[in-house]
Amino acid sequence: THSSHSTMGTRGSKEVKDKPVVLIVGGGYGGVAVAKLLDKGAAFNVVIIDRKNYFLHNMALLRATCVEDWEKKCIIPYTKVLKYGSVVQGEVEAIAKDGKSIKVHGEEKEIRCDYMVVCTGSSYAFPAKVAEVDATSVPGKYSKMRQVVNAAENITVIGGGAVGLELTGELSHYCSKKNITLIHSGETLLNVIFSERLFLENQTRQRTREHTTLLEL
Repeated sequence: THSSHSTMGTRGSKEVKDKPVVLIVGGGYGGVAVAKLLDKGAAFNVVIIDRKNYFLHNMALLRATCVEDWEKKCIIPYTKVLKYGSVVQGEVEAIAKDGKSIKVHGEEKEIRCDYMVVCTGSSYAFPAKVAEVDATSVPGKYSKMRQVVNAAENITVIGGGAVGLELTGELSHYCSKKNITLIHSGETLLNVIFSERLFLENQTRQRTREHTTLLEL
């Protein structure tokens, strides 16, 4: 991963030196998928810019609350994402109205491009996601949380949506000797964006789990 100061986003390999520059703002699942697709065949000079220096596989991250060093498996360096293009670490402050350039925090010169793809994704509270810009700062946060989890006898998860349900499942499986309670305000877990079949399957599975579920609270 290069810093914005060292590359300013346009130094790909020699094969794409004179090719149209595609700037992808955001190096999450969507940004990386688009970048890898456009990088094939060296038809474009693909540049990913992200505030972090690592890809975060957050879909698997909640397990790190109870499994030692699990978060290290979810931190993936950007170095092998692109064959021809480049990755810039920086925080985007502004996008030009014509979509042809961005302003990066701490840099006087704008990064210019021929095409731009904005994949800024979403944010979510810890421990489902982390906002740390440096990969080396992430393990310490989860280590501290595991210490709290390991020391607790009773754990309460508030919110029975997709994240709360997954977190409860991880805790129930890996911390089975603790008293775990899931509290949700609705009549059923999850919400209306999920199918009725998933509702029914989930209700059946909840009856076999070793935790307490309290609804409509």
